[in-house]
Amino acid sequence: MRISVIVPTTAGPRAIVGIISRPRLPASLVITADDYRPLDDITERYDAFAGPAGPLRRALDLGDGSFELRLDAGIETGRSWELPVALAHAAIAAGHEIVTEAPELVLWATGALDPDLAVKPDDYHLADKLAHSRARLDEARTAGARILVLLPDTAPDIAWLADIEHHRVGDFATAEALLAVAGKAARPAGEPAPSPVAPSPVAQPVRVLAGDAPRSAEPRMMAVVAAAILLVVALLGLLVWRLLPPTVPSVPQTPASDVADSGPVAGNGGSADASPATPVAPRPAGLVPGLVLVELRDISGDSCVSYLMRGTATIDNERIVDDGLLPLKAAGLCALVWRLADDARPLTLHFDDDFLTLFMASDRRPRVSLQPGAALVMRLVQQRGERPPVAIGLRPDQGAIAVGFAGRRG
Repeated sequence: MRISVIVPTTAGPRAIVGIISRPRLPASLVITADDYRPLDDITERYDAFAGPAGPLRRALDLGDGSFELRLDAGIETGRSWELPVALAHAAIAAGHEIVTEAPELVLWATGALDPDLAVKPDDYHLADKLAHSRARLDEARTAGARILVLLPDTAPDIAWLADIEHHRVGDFATAEALLAVAGKAARPAGEPAPSPVAPSPVAQPVRVLAGDAPRSAEPRMMAVVAAAILLVVALLGLLVWRLLPPTVPSVPQTPASDVADSGPVAGNGGSADASPATPVAPRPAGLVPGLVLVELRDISGDSCVSYLMRGTATIDNERIVDDGLLPLKAAGLCALVWRLADDARPLTLHFDDDFLTLFMASDRRPRVSLQPGAALVMRLVQQRGERPPVAIGLRPDQGAIAVGFAGRRG
């Protein structure tokens, strides 16, 4: 079934354009259909919500990897998008298609969810949201679409909803059940029922995106076999993900006089394989023994789209931390990787608040404990125009290091 999912806001309704599986994406993100830059505040919470340890991942079999959520317009604040986004994931998992044009079902829902996916009590500005959405709902109903409105169970009676199907829900499970019933309901009068749709092949990266051509129907037995294979592969992938740490793009081996041994890098981004181990000469001690700073830039050299969307980047510069002042060419920079050698001592990094403003909200951690052989990936917020060069100041002190700006240079 073609389903349009509306995310109501006090600034007007937003529609989900699509949700795309991005297996190589370092983290899930939210963008608008006309811009690749993540919506910073929403992206951080969506990554936690749909990530490997998030409540949505526990409730639905989402497989491995990250997601790209596309909206027709941005959302600035709040958490009431969580219920409609969770239901969009559920619709996709059930084989439905998320669309913005000619829907058979329009789903309108609002509500923030707690760790157990219960709807948090709030008034959610329902009167304003419904007033902004009324014209769109009326237009869809006139065009023959079925309307399903899901309200928090504390919502008051709203007179004009009397002739529109609406329900009060207290948790995601109830909302998902109502969506499942609506998804099996008869189509508008005069339209034939659809044939069963087989699950996507395992190798297909895109789950659902508006504008995709409909997939051809398959026999029921083939659908069952494909679903079983998909489930086994997803479980194996989840097991491997839990046993192996994520990696950042591989670091080529460099001469010992320039940098430490480029062993496997563990962090929170990328998905490329680690460089093969080769014998190297003893590593110089440096200011902080075993600490290496890696600068990642996009392969194209002019933006970070490839890194943010696919986890691929080139190693522009790698150096041991041998000085308390590190000049940094910020133009074109996608991410910084702080990597600690396998034989180094554990190290705690303390970052100044001003320094952290350069990076995506999900990577802004004031204090990080770095273990030997691990790495910390910090992805820069993308902005229009060229960044001025900066200098990183480092202040080591008994197993810890303070990191901040040493100054900006024009």
